[in-house]
Amino acid sequence: MTATESSWSMLRRLSCMFSLVAILVLSLAGGLLYHSLSFELRRRDDAEIAVQLAQFTQRAQELGTPRAISQNGDLFREALVAHPLVFFAIFDAQGHTLTDSARSGRRITAAAQEGGEPWAPYTCNPATLGPSRCIFADQLLPSGEPVRVVLAHQAVVRDAVMRDYQQDALLTMLAGSLLMGLLGYAITRRGLAPVKSIGQRISRIEAHSLGERLDMAAGPVELHDIAIPVNRMLDRLQRAFARLSQFSSDLAHDMRTPLANMIGSSQITLSRERSVAEYQALMGGEQGKRKFLS
Repeated sequence: MTATESSWSMLRRLSCMFSLVAILVLSLAGGLLYHSLSFELRRRDDAEIAVQLAQFTQRAQELGTPRAISQNGDLFREALVAHPLVFFAIFDAQGHTLTDSARSGRRITAAAQEGGEPWAPYTCNPATLGPSRCIFADQLLPSGEPVRVVLAHQAVVRDAVMRDYQQDALLTMLAGSLLMGLLGYAITRRGLAPVKSIGQRISRIEAHSLGERLDMAAGPVELHDIAIPVNRMLDRLQRAFARLSQFSSDLAHDMRTPLANMIGSSQITLSRERSVAEYQALMGGEQGKRKFLS
């Protein structure tokens, strides 16, 4: 195992996994909430312009003619005083503007609405308004002349809210991931304490303490798979060491008498000077030894 691999302990790996899981879960939750909030804000914008469209078509029907609509544009503008982000325009059959909201030069200039169906809100991008939600409807007046009522709800506030939410969600994800990593580190460190205890107890076992065993009765069930084989290994080592000790004792006992005889003979031989024949007689075995001693 390399130094890089050994540095990645189980504690670090599990802590990183906690952080990755937190990032994944918080990202999914944040994404779902983001789309839910976006849908809800868009639905409210759509409901607002749908209500206004119904009122405008009703008022245009009451006025009766395109000329009357053009002369009474203030009636339509007053209806939008409380709706600063909603713009409107009413066009005649030739696409000429009869009246509109005319707010600071921002207005709807086109009667033709691409990509939309009557009475159905859709996403649009008028040149002077930018991204918006639009809705339109065609109304046949009592005079027999058709008009088209178009309304648009600017998305500036909705987009600003979504940007703020996106930033908050990102900060929450980062903070939550960091917190989960720290909590995972603390939980994992506490959970791995029995493993460290096993290592310390094994390191204390020496040749004179082979009878010691790992007691995991109060430990996690998962560590029993480690403790039981280790205890069985210690049993085998203890039996093998006992046999080795017995063999050493038997060998020492068997060698004691011959060695004592050799030492005694050597001491007698070296007690004074001897002739070559005497040394040869001593080295000739038991017979030579008895002859030499006699």
